[in-house]
Amino acid sequence: MKGRQNRAFILPAVLFLLVLFFLLWSRTTLSQEQSPDAYTPITNEGKKWRIGYVETEPYANYAGNFYSLVMGLGKDGWLANVDELPFQSGQTDTKRMWQWLSQRDTGNFIEFVDDGHYSLKDGTAVQEALARRLTLQKDLDLLIAMGTGAGVFLSQLDYEIPTMIFSSTNAVQSGIVRSENDSGADHLWAHIDPGLYRRQVEVFYDLFHFKKLGVVYPHNPVARVFSAIDDVQAVASERGFQVVEYDIVEPRDGTDDELERYYLDLTQAFTALAKEVDAVYLTYGAWRLRDLPHLLTPLYEGKIPVFSQQGADEVAHGALLSLAPVDFAGIGQFGAQNMAKVFHGTPPRRLQQVFVHTPNIAINVEAAKKIDYKVPFELLLLADKIYTEIAGEK
Repeated sequence: MKGRQNRAFILPAVLFLLVLFFLLWSRTTLSQEQSPDAYTPITNEGKKWRIGYVETEPYANYAGNFYSLVMGLGKDGWLANVDELPFQSGQTDTKRMWQWLSQRDTGNFIEFVDDGHYSLKDGTAVQEALARRLTLQKDLDLLIAMGTGAGVFLSQLDYEIPTMIFSSTNAVQSGIVRSENDSGADHLWAHIDPGLYRRQVEVFYDLFHFKKLGVVYPHNPVARVFSAIDDVQAVASERGFQVVEYDIVEPRDGTDDELERYYLDLTQAFTALAKEVDAVYLTYGAWRLRDLPHLLTPLYEGKIPVFSQQGADEVAHGALLSLAPVDFAGIGQFGAQNMAKVFHGTPPRRLQQVFVHTPNIAINVEAAKKIDYKVPFELLLLADKIYTEIAGEK
């Protein structure tokens, strides 16, 4: 097959990176330790803190982040009665969770405002309504945001409501915040995991030593940022491989015709890449997870290894491997503690933004069989998630 692994590099490279990640995570976590008083639940002068939410679009990482944030707030005593919050790993829907929270007694400190959930995917009218609420109505005490698109949208508005942005690919490169250590605006904070996507590509290269790497990403102004194309190019320059890029127009609406057109474009791109490259780095896409095995068929037939940028859910549905968070418990606790500081009066700009996820390796041995790749025993030992079948495969 193309891109045969150099087994001598596998264990040292991956072990080194995992140890490095753990040290960075430990250092970041320890730096957050403060007096318990900094996190003690308090009311907003006798009233509950009113929270809103905005996301770029429905997406599994956003749902996982939000669920873990709620669990973190519950663990610290800010929320009660949230143990049965409806959530399954891999789900994309956050609105159902929001409605559940807004309709129940979650304690004395936080209110999930019933009409405070927004998705930018719903169009300009929703975006305009959110902008009016933030700049004119000003009836929220804090806004949770998920995704690069949502972060860019908010960073361009002139308002003062404290805002915490999660799950953006690169908040600095996309212009959401000024730097890792300074958001550039008193009301803004964004989680940053520096170098996450560089580490992914480096590990992928150390396993396969490919000469050409294929990348497909959405055709829109910020897609190169949230698909981490600059990071891919940087590693390519350092390691000496080429990058073959395809940009695909996402579905313009939710109709079946648009989804079918999008899938056709993806299939054509993957078919072309199967003849041009030795490996594919799968970035963000608008596909349904259950459809991913079918979409990857041209790459299976071309014996092309596929690395998922997004994580274990895509590995379960047919990508060969990934290095990404399996769950979001760590960032949920980090976010909950930072939110507590905001409620205690700390401007978001003064909060630490850097939190390094603990590394997790996911691998799909059935996908490996499809491309005639014998998974090294060392890699199986290191894997946190091993899938023996491809979910959704017909």
